[in-house]
Order: sequence, then structure tokens, then C-alpha cells
Amino acid sequence: MRKEGRRSRFRFQREYGLLILFLVLFVWFAMTVEGFFSRENLLDSVLRDRAHLGVLAVGMTLVILTRGIDLSVGSIVAVSAVAMGLTWKLTGNGVFALGMALGVGAACGVLNGLLVSRGRVPPLIVTLATLSVYRGLAYALGGSTNFGGFPHLILSWSRDDLLGLPVPLWVLLAAFVGFGVYLAKTQGGRAVYAVGSNPAAAQLSGVPVNLVKLRVYLVSGLLAGLAAILYAARNDSVRADIGQEYELIAITIVVLGGTSVAGGEGSIAGTAFGFLMLQAIQSRIELNNTLAIGSFHTTLPREIHGVIVAVLLIGALLLDAWSRKRARASGATQSPPGAGGAPPAEAVVLSAG
Repeated sequence: MRKEGRRSRFRFQREYGLLILFLVLFVWFAMTVEGFFSRENLLDSVLRDRAHLGVLAVGMTLVILTRGIDLSVGSIVAVSAVAMGLTWKLTGNGVFALGMALGVGAACGVLNGLLVSRGRVPPLIVTLATLSVYRGLAYALGGSTNFGGFPHLILSWSRDDLLGLPVPLWVLLAAFVGFGVYLAKTQGGRAVYAVGSNPAAAQLSGVPVNLVKLRVYLVSGLLAGLAAILYAARNDSVRADIGQEYELIAITIVVLGGTSVAGGEGSIAGTAFGFLMLQAIQSRIELNNTLAIGSFHTTLPREIHGVIVAVLLIGALLLDAWSRKRARASGATQSPPGAGGAPPAEAVVLSAG
């Protein structure tokens, strides 16, 4: 009971603390930045323009939960988008173009997963290499060509509304809710936590560790293909150089949301809060880039967002290391899956029976 109480406190500090921080920032920005609390900003600038980043972060969450990393997601977005544009240009078929984006993304994810799970190459090395491979493939397919003029079937993924809300919002909600339920309520989700918590113990307990790793990289690639569709639908233009630094943004969102880089601990809910917080900060800079502290006033360059992302990532990593050290010191064990932690590997096997 004492251990359970400690776990509950850690869960509260991580996810509810992040929610409170987001609400404080949101209220502060709404009160001090003109136009922040408006439909145009919240629904169009934040969700319609940047939903693809949230979709990428969902896939990255699954990968990091298994002690992995995917540095190639930005390049997968690029090669998927170029493949979609080239397919549309050659066939004039929107359905084929959409399928090509998803198929290429999934194929890239499978290759990553096979190299990590079967090849036993560290995820950092694999995805650092495929980052260059997929980007090079995007340039080989598209060169410097801008692909655009997409049909309404593709453009509707970003420009249409459903029940008064942008379609990208529904796509993002589906990703958050769907994979949140998957992690918390299914045997496959419990296996993800078990692999991230202790791969050796999971393997001995009968969890198909290699299959789980392959599956999460497949999902990451597939969602990168979906992100390419959302990007193309919003801009009606894609080229081989899009998606640069997307991996940094996705990792920052995930770690900021409380997912541990050590694996086995985190949640989609935390990732959702991390996404909202990062986008709120970016929106504030775009609407008002003036920083005022007392009598000190300065104008921040618009490019400062990249610096902020890097600082947030470093801060989140330091906080993650401190939290894990504190958890070990107090004797708290990792949490069950629905609450942002890993179940014992044995529990996964027993649940399968």
C-alpha cells in the first residue's frame, strides 16, 4: 500500500502537474497576448497548421516507451510526401496518392524496426543512418520539384471542418485517444511497457520483444506518412526538404509530456499536454515576440522558437533524470500501464492467458 501511494504521488506530480502548468500558461497568454484566445489562432494556427507534429509525437511516444528513438521521422515525412506528390502527378488518382504516403511511411518504419529488432543495431545508430537514407531518397524522387495542385480529396484533410471543428483536430484526437486506449487497456499496450521496463525479463516471460519493437517502429512510420498527408493538405505543396527538425520537435513533446527516455514509463495523455504546451509557446511568440521583465524590454527573433525547443528538451531530460533518481531513492516501483508506467512482464503473459 505504501508503494502504491508513492506511485500515485509520482503520477500526480508528472501528469497533473503538467496539466496545471499548461493551464497557467494558457490563461497567462490569453490575458496578455492579443489574439491568442481566438478561433483563428487556436483552431487554425495551432491545430490546423501543426496537428501533424502531434501525430508524429504519438508514434514517437510508443518508440521511446520501448527504450528506442526514431530520428528519421522528419525524413520519413519528406519521402512520404514526395512519393504522394509524384504519384498524384503521374496517375492523377488521389486515393492512390494517399495510399502511397501511408505505404511509404509504413515501409520506412518496418525497415527501422527490422534493423533494431532483428539486426540488433542500437536505435540511435539505425535511425541516424536512415535519417540520411530517407532524405536522400526524397531528393532522388523529387529533386527540387514542388509538388502541388492536389485534389480536394487530399486538401480536405486539413481545409475542411467536421461538426464545426477542423478535420486535423479530429485526426489528432483519434490518434491521442486511440493509442492512449491501446497502451492502457490492451495486451499489446502492456507489452510495450514491459519491453521498455525490462526487455530481458519480458523476453523470459514470453513477451515477443522483437515483434513489439517492430510494431512500434511500424506505427511511427505509418503516423509519419499520415503527418505528410496533413502537411500536404494544409500547404498544397511538398518538396524533399520539408520535415527538417521534426524529430527534435517530436522528441521534445514526448519528453516534455513525462515519457521517460529510459523506457517503460509515460502516457499519451502526457504527450498531448506536451504538444499543447509547446504549441502555446510558439503561438505566443508568433503573435507577440516582445519580452518584458520589469523595465527591461526586448524583441525576440521569430527563429527563437528553435532555441526554446532545444532548451525545453534539455530541461525535460534533466527533470526526467531527477525524477528517476528520486523514485529509486524512495523505493517507488514503476507504474501500471494505465497510469503512465510499466506492468510486470509476468502480468502481460498472465493477461494473455
